[in-house]
Amino acid sequence: MENAGKAPAVESPREIFLRLMSEDSSGGWEKTWEEGATPWDLGKPTPIIVHLTETGSLPNGRALVPGCGTGYDVVAMACPDRHVIGLDVSKTAVERSTKKFSSLPNAKYFSFLTEDFFTWEPAEKFDLIVDYTFFCAFEPGVRPLWAQRMEKLLKPGGELITLMFPIEERAEGPPYTVSVSEYEKVLIPLGFEATSIVDNELAVGPRKGIEKIGRWRKPCTLRSTFDLPMDIKEPPGNLVTSKLFSFFSNLQDFDVKRLLMTTFTLIIEQNGYDLCCFLGGWEKIWAEGRTLWDLGEATPIVVHLCETGSLPNGRALVPGCGTGYDVVVMANPDRYVVGLDLSKTSVERSTKMFSSLPNSKHFSFLEEDFFTWEPTEKFDLIFDYNFFCAFEPEVRPLWANKRMEQLLKPGGELITLIFPLDDRVGGPPYQVSVSE
Repeated sequence: MENAGKAPAVESPREIFLRLMSEDSSGGWEKTWEEGATPWDLGKPTPIIVHLTETGSLPNGRALVPGCGTGYDVVAMACPDRHVIGLDVSKTAVERSTKKFSSLPNAKYFSFLTEDFFTWEPAEKFDLIVDYTFFCAFEPGVRPLWAQRMEKLLKPGGELITLMFPIEERAEGPPYTVSVSEYEKVLIPLGFEATSIVDNELAVGPRKGIEKIGRWRKPCTLRSTFDLPMDIKEPPGNLVTSKLFSFFSNLQDFDVKRLLMTTFTLIIEQNGYDLCCFLGGWEKIWAEGRTLWDLGEATPIVVHLCETGSLPNGRALVPGCGTGYDVVVMANPDRYVVGLDLSKTSVERSTKMFSSLPNSKHFSFLEEDFFTWEPTEKFDLIFDYNFFCAFEPEVRPLWANKRMEQLLKPGGELITLIFPLDDRVGGPPYQVSVSE
C-alpha cells in the first residue's frame, strides 16, 4: 500500500477550526469549542488587559466581554469595583468557564452567559466593553451591526476598548482582516470618539506588529436635532406610550395615521432610540397589544396564493409570524408550516387561538430567535412579510446571507412582500426597495 507505514496527517487546531466553520458556519462556533479547535485561545489573560487592570487604567462599574471564550480576561478584570459579564454564543465555552473559575476569590464579581451578542437585551447598560478577536470574527458586512450593538449596550460616556487584530492582508477568515479605518467607518458615524489608537506593545508573539489597541468614548449626550415635549433621559414608561398608541390605533384615516407614526418615529430616532427599544422591545409590544402592523386576518395575497395552488408543498416557515394568521391559512396535509417569533406572548397567543382548528396538526408556533435558531430540517418555502422591514439596513446582509440561504433547501422558494416602498425616516418598519 502506498501509505503503509506512514503516520496519518494531523490537523492543527487552526485547520480543524477552519474545517468546522466551512462545514457549518451557523453551528461552527459550538463545534470548535466541543472539539477544542480554538487556536485564538491564549490559555491565559491577554497581557495588555492585565497591564491595564494592574495600572488602574480601566473604568469601574459594569463591564462586558463579548465572545469571551474561556473567560481569562473576564476574571482578570473582575473586582469589587467592577462586575464583568462574559458573553459567548457557545454553551460549551460558558459551561467550561463557569466550572473553571467558580471557586476563585473574586467569583462573585463576574458571571458567564450563553447569549447571542446581536439579540441579547441586558437589564442594564455597561460602563466598559472590551473587544478582542470578536470584531475580526465577522465578515465586513456584519460590522455596522456590531457597531450599533456596541452603541446600544454602552452607557453614555462609556468606553469601548478594541484590540485591533489582524492588521494584515489575509485571504480568508475568521479572523478576517481589519484596519483602523474599518473601525472608524462604523463607529464614528454613531458618535464614538477615538481617545487613543496605538500599537499594542504587549501583543503576544505572532500578533506583534499586526495588532493595535483602540480606546473609544461614547458621547455623554444623546444625539438630538428635535425637541420633545418632555425631557427624555430614558425611554418614557408605559403610561406615555400606551396613551400614544391608543391614540394612533383609534385613528380611522390611514394616511393621517401613517404621517403621525412616521413623525413620532422620526422624533424617537433623532433622540437616539430605536423605536422598538423605545417601546420596550418586541415582547413588551405584544404583551401590551401595541401591534399596529397586525391585520387581524390572513394577508390577502397569501390567501389567494393558497386558494390558487401557487405555493410549493413541503415544509414552510413564517419568521416573525406574530399572531400567525398566515401560518394557519397556509397549513394543509401537503404543507407543514412553522411560525417563528421572538415574542413569548405572541407565540402563546397564537397557539391558544388556533390549537383547536381542524388543520392544527399541520402547523406549529415556536418562540425562537430567527438569527440563532437551528432547525433539524430545512424548508421548501419561507414567507417574509413585515420581517425584512423590521431590521435596520445594516442587518439585511445577515438576514439574506446567513439565514435565508441557510434555512432554505436547494431549489427552495423565498416569498417577500416588499413593504414599505415609500420615503420614511426611522423605523421599524424601515424603508425598503426592490434594489435592497
